[in-house]
Amino acid sequence: MKKTIMVIGAHADDIEVQAGGTLAKYLDKGYKGVYILATDDSAGICLDENGEYKRFLLPRESKDERHLEAEEGAAIFGLKPKFLDFKQRFFCDRKGNFYYFGTEEYIRMAIPESRDCILAAPEKRDCVDLLKNIIIEEEPEIIFTHQLDLDPEHRNVSSLVFKAFKLAEQEVELGTLYNWGPTSAGEIKHIKPDMLIDISKYFKTKLESCYVYKSQVDETFKRIVNQRAEWWGKELGVPYGEAFIKISPADPDIYNRDQILAFWD
Repeated sequence: MKKTIMVIGAHADDIEVQAGGTLAKYLDKGYKGVYILATDDSAGICLDENGEYKRFLLPRESKDERHLEAEEGAAIFGLKPKFLDFKQRFFCDRKGNFYYFGTEEYIRMAIPESRDCILAAPEKRDCVDLLKNIIIEEEPEIIFTHQLDLDPEHRNVSSLVFKAFKLAEQEVELGTLYNWGPTSAGEIKHIKPDMLIDISKYFKTKLESCYVYKSQVDETFKRIVNQRAEWWGKELGVPYGEAFIKISPADPDIYNRDQILAFWD
């Protein structure tokens, strides 16, 4: 196990919004950071000049714009993103028509070099192994990722990370896997956080990293980021905080290698 913190988000801006302050804090403590984005961000819904989600980009245009923002966001922390480039569950055309996973239009519009759709990735051994091998190489002490919230891509990234983590820990010593707190999509079930982190000293860095996502940042976005950090800070008795839920190792740990492998039998 190495002194490394790994953060894994489904989409550009997820990491900064959910764990940007904690990431900055651990990096300041001397940890190595590994910043991973799971999807290719090809869905293409962005803010227009009036700050409304009415600007629709074709998949490659969307990927290029959102990934450039992710590179800028990661650079705030002195990091470079690793892009796994799993396809998103839908694409849209310039008129705002949506084409969902499995349809002929979806297949036609997909970026050829992108990997399987994130909806299918947790059920495919090669997709899980892709992330497992990164985890084995980095041997992180801490991993942060999504919880099982209402967004299907967040849920599938959470599942993908869990399976990869459980397989990787059979080969190398790992630390702890955490899900971050509620997202803008909301929780499926409220779970009290296991860990609250005081990010007051690093809140400006968090905001700076969030605000590079000009395709997504409107007044609602800013309010959510601030209110959530204030809420968890209040729980700690400090100005700003972030919340996390311990997933593995669990007590008792009912999962083992044979059970994880059974997903592909």
